[in-house]
Amino acid sequence: MKPRKVLYVSPNSRKGGAEQLTALMARFHDRGRWEPEFFFFADGPFVDEVRGYKIPCHTSQYPKPPRLRNLMSVWQSVHELKEIIRANDIDLVHSIMGYGHIFGGLAAQAAKVHEVWYQHGPTGELDWLTGLVPTDELFVNSQHTLQAQSRYRARARKTKILLPGIDLAGAMKNSPVRVAASSKITIGLFGRISPMKGHGLLLEAVAKLKKSGLAVTCVFSGEPFAPGDEQYAKDLRADVKMLGLEKDIIFAGFVREVSQLMASCQVVVNCSITPEPFGLTVVEAMSLGVAVVAPRAGGPGEVITDGKDGLLFQENSSDDLCAKLRLLATSVELREKLGLAARQKVREQYGITRMVRELEAEYDGLFSQEHR
Repeated sequence: MKPRKVLYVSPNSRKGGAEQLTALMARFHDRGRWEPEFFFFADGPFVDEVRGYKIPCHTSQYPKPPRLRNLMSVWQSVHELKEIIRANDIDLVHSIMGYGHIFGGLAAQAAKVHEVWYQHGPTGELDWLTGLVPTDELFVNSQHTLQAQSRYRARARKTKILLPGIDLAGAMKNSPVRVAASSKITIGLFGRISPMKGHGLLLEAVAKLKKSGLAVTCVFSGEPFAPGDEQYAKDLRADVKMLGLEKDIIFAGFVREVSQLMASCQVVVNCSITPEPFGLTVVEAMSLGVAVVAPRAGGPGEVITDGKDGLLFQENSSDDLCAKLRLLATSVELREKLGLAARQKVREQYGITRMVRELEAEYDGLFSQEHR
């Protein structure tokens, strides 16, 4: 049987969490049954990365991504995407996030092919518009995202929670670095430099630890991503200086392969000030056997069992975050206990192969309905 073609419609040509996961999904497809391709509105570093995996990529002929307020640009992009679907014999469109679904969903309807939409991130102010575009199936990454998305009443024939996965083979090559309880431990925060990621909250907690006589090193791995993030990054550096933490905070910038850096940390923190839909870095750190601290709210609270395979703190509370970090900084035994249980959980529940086979089964279901 000839493999079916699936076209991933990506709004972003820069790499964020949703893009990272989607590229991994495409790489782990059963190529005997599914051939992945990508469509981007513009060239960028993520496009180059996908091409490096020998996956065909299509980019828009238009110089700028479409603006939803400009109906002509919307029509042009939908028409362009429809022609790409037809010219390349695409069988299924897989839209990434709500913005991608607006174009992928409309183009798939025009080309008369199936379309699915994966909502990786938080709901936004335009999600009422995405809900107007029908889809065969809506995937969400957590119960939290499902509840948030339900407000917009997406016109999906089916909705399913599809837990994200990671490359376990790569993750299991690394082991966390052991550090004695009296030594200065390293705490890592991995993600784009953005207000919602809570870097300022972690700075407050680190300052409190230092004031109490407990020294730590903190690594921020990531770079500004969205408009306005550059100013936030400048303000963050100013706060570091104001708090006297210049020797304690490291800005590592963008790191393409973060596993080794993550494994060198004794603690990884997710401290987003708005609830994370899932929190992929939480699972990545857990897979390495690194102790993780994350907010109770959102996706991380669904992944972590508090006190068993990680620690949860009250969201937006630097005092509670500080208390959890102090526990881990002073107890090698607790770090290792949590890390071991976390690694086992990820191995059992969060592998990318499991995720992609589950996704492909949903794809198969769409085509099997045609013959009923």
